[in-house]
Amino acid sequence: MIQGLRIDRQALNIVLSGLRWALGTNPTVYPKVPETKSLYVARTSRRKCPTGEVPMLRIFYAINEDGSVEFLSIETMDLFL
Repeated sequence: MIQGLRIDRQALNIVLSGLRWALGTNPTVYPKVPETKSLYVARTSRRKCPTGEVPMLRIFYAINEDGSVEFLSIETMDLFL
């Protein structure tokens, strides 16, 4: 269990694996944060995985000058509903 997010580690890894694939394919697929140079925000939907449920997530990430993607923050959207 990842304490800060209250999410099972294996379930979170399943969701983040899909996100890593999407960003590896097209890192600009998600909206850019206004008035920033390379900050983007991805939102996931609530998912049931074999090891647990993952709530909706908001993930801030940056695209570095070399094209690599860096996750900066992962938050549960339940906090903002």
